[in-house]
Amino acid sequence: MPTKKKLAQARAKAAQKAQAVSKLQAALRQPSPPYSSVDTSHSHLDFPESDTPMAPPSDTEEAVAPTGRQTRSRKRTVSEISESETSDAPVDKPVKKKSGPKPKSRPVKSVVPPKQPKKTPAPTASSDSDTSLAEPVTKPKKKKKKKQAIDSDGIEVALTVEMIFMIPEATSDGNQRVALDSSQSFEDAVEIMHETIGCVSVARKPTLAYKLSSAVQKAPTVNLRTAKDWDGLISDYTKKVKSKKDLSVVITVLPENYMFSLRGMNKKAPAIKKGVKKGKMTIIDLDNEDTDGDAEGDEGIEDAEKTAMADLDAAYRTVGHGPLAWQACGTNKVTKLTPPEGGLFHMFHGNNSNDGPPASAQPSYPHSQWHQLPPMQPGGYAVPGYPGYLQAPLFPHPPPTPARQPMMSSDPIEPDGIIYPSVIDFIETLITKAPQRIALRGVGETLDSLHFFEINEITSLTTQELGTEKFGSVVLGDAQYLLKQVQSEVKRLEKQARRGRH
Repeated sequence: MPTKKKLAQARAKAAQKAQAVSKLQAALRQPSPPYSSVDTSHSHLDFPESDTPMAPPSDTEEAVAPTGRQTRSRKRTVSEISESETSDAPVDKPVKKKSGPKPKSRPVKSVVPPKQPKKTPAPTASSDSDTSLAEPVTKPKKKKKKKQAIDSDGIEVALTVEMIFMIPEATSDGNQRVALDSSQSFEDAVEIMHETIGCVSVARKPTLAYKLSSAVQKAPTVNLRTAKDWDGLISDYTKKVKSKKDLSVVITVLPENYMFSLRGMNKKAPAIKKGVKKGKMTIIDLDNEDTDGDAEGDEGIEDAEKTAMADLDAAYRTVGHGPLAWQACGTNKVTKLTPPEGGLFHMFHGNNSNDGPPASAQPSYPHSQWHQLPPMQPGGYAVPGYPGYLQAPLFPHPPPTPARQPMMSSDPIEPDGIIYPSVIDFIETLITKAPQRIALRGVGETLDSLHFFEINEITSLTTQELGTEKFGSVVLGDAQYLLKQVQSEVKRLEKQARRGRH
């Protein structure tokens, strides 16, 4: 069979190759002659032909023998070629491969590891050439730190800035110069501003705004309501204070009529600038109380209301009762001067049994007097009597009834004055309500030593007078609180007394 023949030929070729390999290995073990002594006339190796098939190569031979691809790709040097290889022995021609389509081979992609970037060595100070070729190293920019001070323990502490404030006050027409540190909190700063303005004891607080003295005159003010506004004020001041030495913060109180109302509570007339027309400003109810216009000085009452009160007082000053309300009841035969009949209005109706008899009615025409002569009768009808006689009046007219004299009332006499509490007792009551005002106890003893016994006697005092040494240098907040409570109590007692009379 052709397959057996091909198998025998293949085995023969394999045996020949094994012999050639063994010879080659033996030649490699021997020392090679110099290049000039090599005989290159023989170009073929002499392999003897053999009909007997050879056994397949062992495992050791397969391990030693290189693959066909490796032998073809490897180039040997002249020293590796032996004399046997250069002999003129005949060599079998290689078997030609059959023509036909070549088997498809799938290309294998070689996996090459990625090249790592070369690390450039840091330049050394020894070589000048290396330093000249090295790239310049850019240093990161450092943030500017705020100026800080170091205390005794070595801890950095932020520096504080002393800020100058110009704050208006109700006790005078000018501004008060106050120095505050930037380290103070927003609540503490607002409390100091309220004490300077004089609105601590007032229920309605103003809206504060500020503007730097270096700003343009037409520049708007900035509201100061929250802690963020306070931080913005500090940053604005620290930026401007570096270039300007005489820098201050001007505080504005809003609304515009707030200071006018606050000075009105302290009974101080507001300042009016020359050349400026006096504008009519309304007074704000800073205590959030609904007043009925009974305050002293008629503060808060409009002009029309004053006129109406004056007319009403003039009309009913001589009447024992005030304005009558029965006219609005719609009762029949009831007018402003005629009250209704009933148990509630019996004192307004007179008793007929006590009245005297009415006088006779006057004649509608003048009667003849006793000293006149009778009129002459027309001629031809009658002749008058002679001598003449006096004519008596036609109707008798009795004398008028004498007027009744007013009688004294049986009711007890009402006291004209109002009983006011003493200053010491009133201050003790205030301390009970507000324990933080305990410093007012010494004020009460000082006022009693100066013969201010009742609270209505100190309504004419001002906060400036209470702040003097004569009255014990009362603090501004305590003085305003005391005067406000005294005025409210006096108004309440007077109002209660007026209602009791009617």
